[in-house]
Amino acid sequence: MEQTVLSQSEIDSLLEAMNSGEISEEILEEPNQPKVKPYDFRRPVRLSKEYLSTISMVLEDFAKISVNQLSSKLRSPVDMSMVSIEQVSFDEFVHSVPKFALLGTMTSEPQSGVQIIEINSSIAMRMVEILCGYDSGSRFKEDTGKTSFTEIELAILDDMINVFANSFQNVWRDIIDLNTKVDSVNTNPQLLQSMSPNEPVVLATFNISLSETSTFVNLCIPYVFFE
Repeated sequence: MEQTVLSQSEIDSLLEAMNSGEISEEILEEPNQPKVKPYDFRRPVRLSKEYLSTISMVLEDFAKISVNQLSSKLRSPVDMSMVSIEQVSFDEFVHSVPKFALLGTMTSEPQSGVQIIEINSSIAMRMVEILCGYDSGSRFKEDTGKTSFTEIELAILDDMINVFANSFQNVWRDIIDLNTKVDSVNTNPQLLQSMSPNEPVVLATFNISLSETSTFVNLCIPYVFFE
């Protein structure tokens, strides 16, 4: 192909048009040059942006339903909103969980996989205090030295995990009828063996606020649930 040689005035006009935004730099790229995008195999992307956007809307409704049920149970105002949603590996999720946290595992038949709800220990203990007669007029003091839940606290918090399980079941009602049940309540993320380390999951992070305590709740859903 014959190459066109531009004069200096044409080059100056072209550069001026690029600086002003009249011409995009993309036009000047070689048409046959392959475009390479970085891909991290440790964080596999299985769901398209459009599909992930739909899931995001569903999970925003999950937060609204959870707020209504939690407020009714705790008889105290609760605020919860989705902060982010991303695709990561199960191993990444496990390593992001602090050593002291409340972890509830759930199954939702007929869909495959195990869903995991992670509740930060500070908000979990706040729930226990309120359910045990915490006086809303006094200031709550967090026990920073606490490293585990007692059996009584776990029994109380089991009811809170069931609230999230019910919300998860109800939010999919218009799409599919699920039978969501809580399988177990754990406190150590290293004991979670429900998936292989490299299995892709959708991780939704919510901000939750309850009586002067604000922290995060994470919902981990395996890719096989959507597949």
